[in-house]
Order: sequence, then C-alpha cells, then structure tokens
Amino acid sequence: MSNLAQKHFNFDDEDVKIKKPSGHKASMNETQEFHFKDEDDVVSAKKPSGKRKLKKWPIVLGIFVLLIVIGIVSVYNMTKEDGPVYGDRCAGLLPITQNTKTTAIEAVKKDHNSVKSIHIETACRTVKIDIVYVGGTSARVAESIAQDAAKKLDAASGRPKATNSAFSDLFGTYNNEKQYEINFYLTAEDNASEYPIYGTKKAGSDNFNFTLASVRDQATYNKVNKK
Repeated sequence: MSNLAQKHFNFDDEDVKIKKPSGHKASMNETQEFHFKDEDDVVSAKKPSGKRKLKKWPIVLGIFVLLIVIGIVSVYNMTKEDGPVYGDRCAGLLPITQNTKTTAIEAVKKDHNSVKSIHIETACRTVKIDIVYVGGTSARVAESIAQDAAKKLDAASGRPKATNSAFSDLFGTYNNEKQYEINFYLTAEDNASEYPIYGTKKAGSDNFNFTLASVRDQATYNKVNKK
C-alpha cells in the first residue's frame, strides 16, 4: 500500500467515522452522536439548556394562605378596637340573670291560666317577651298579662322602684345610661284573627304600646321585628 495515501474501507453494517480536528470542542448547543456497530439506531444526548420552568401552583397556594392570614388579622383588630357584635351600645347595662327570667316566667304561669307558654330573652338593650295564649283569650286580656309579665320580671330583679315610676332603674336610667326596652310578641294557639299582637315599652317610660295583626302602628311592628 502506498505511503502517499491511505484508503479507509467501510462495510455496509458500519457507520462512517469522521475524525474531527484535534482540539475541537463541542459547543453548548451541539448534538453529540454515539454510533455503535451493527446497530442502526443513533442515540443523541443534548446538554441541558440551563433554563428551569417554575411551577405556578406553589405561588398560588402561598398567595391564598397570605390572604387568609391578612383576613384573620383584620377581623381580630376590628374586634379588639370595636368590641363584640354590639360594641359600646351594650356598655353600662345592668345584668338580667337567667334566674331572674326563670322566676318571672314561673310567676306568670302561676297567676295566669290563659298563658300556655312564655319565653323571655335579652339581646343587648332589648328584652323580648314571647307569650302563647290558650284559645279564646281576648286581645285585651293578652295585653294585660303581657304588662304584668314585664312587672314580674322587674320585681324578680330585686331592684327598688325608681322615683315616680312603676318600674326600677332596670327599665329606666342607671348612671345616666338608659337601660332595657321591652318588645312583646303575643300569639294564641287557635290563631284568632286578633293575633299576633306586637307591643313595646321604651326605657324610662311606663307606657305600653300594642298593635294587633292589622298592624295599625307600623313603626311598632317594625321595631319589634327588627333583626
């Protein structure tokens, strides 16, 4: 064989090998191919581009949690500054205990056979008295019993009568603060046409106002049924 040139013979099942100049380095984006004899497949290996995709769901979750924390802190600060639901509107009220209410209920049931059931509850500056009467009880009798229920509740508190009033300061004024008003809701088990009857007694006043189902006094009706 001549020294001037060399021939390289390849068989059909062999890939052509190309020698690259010495010192050649593959670039970052260059594809390197590895060839194996007796195989037709070429395995290519690309170097990673160096870019990573950020997942969105951890970011969304983090924002959601942050909003919840901000909401909780805001509610806490509002409660701390403004007080409970009613705020300062309930400050300075004399207490009406459950024992006081129970004593009044028992006294009303004992003295009035027309009363089927009676419920008394307090909500800030309002006392709510709900009475259900037996069938056949007239509206006039129902109103009279309701007024007596208010007086029995006042008596059960044990507080002395205020000056020039049939009630104590529990339903008047204490330390320059008006106390409780009373709202009535009167019904009858026979659903007579006069019922339901709504009534109110304002703090500091001995007067009662009642309106029948026809709602002659819309202001009283709205006051009793306000949420």
